[in-house]
Amino acid sequence: MTSACGVVIDVNDTNADHPFVNGSLKARGDVFEDFFYGMQSLNITKAKPAFHQYHIGDTIPTKGETYAYPDNFDILILRDKVAVEIRDAKVANILSLDGYAYTEQPLVNGRGFAINVHSPQEFAAFKADYAKAGENSDAELFDKWMTFETYRKIKFHNDFE
Repeated sequence: MTSACGVVIDVNDTNADHPFVNGSLKARGDVFEDFFYGMQSLNITKAKPAFHQYHIGDTIPTKGETYAYPDNFDILILRDKVAVEIRDAKVANILSLDGYAYTEQPLVNGRGFAINVHSPQEFAAFKADYAKAGENSDAELFDKWMTFETYRKIKFHNDFE
């Protein structure tokens, strides 16, 4: 049995699935979704919030039911080759990943998983591993560099009806 809910924004809106936009730069990001474990269904369900688009200067929700990010961190949306710099819980910059410079802020990927990089040397090694893995990153890359539990958790839920 499958159920879904959501809001159709505009079928012609090419930005509708890109919550981070700066001019022609558009990036998908699932960092504000909550995760619930259904007690009867025995499944993990991802609850997507109402769509919101963020531009430079906008405040972001750093805390949700199942996530808590620091007020200063960077989101590397690898699949779209975009970096989003968050400072004081606001979008400070949205830029091409090629133009991004690591500044020792905590890193998360576009799904909200912590990227375990803590130095410029580790960042260079991460970028090399990601480039070697290509567009279809595999579990080995994620196991090496990413952690789900740093900023996210799964909350138990009596199944959705």
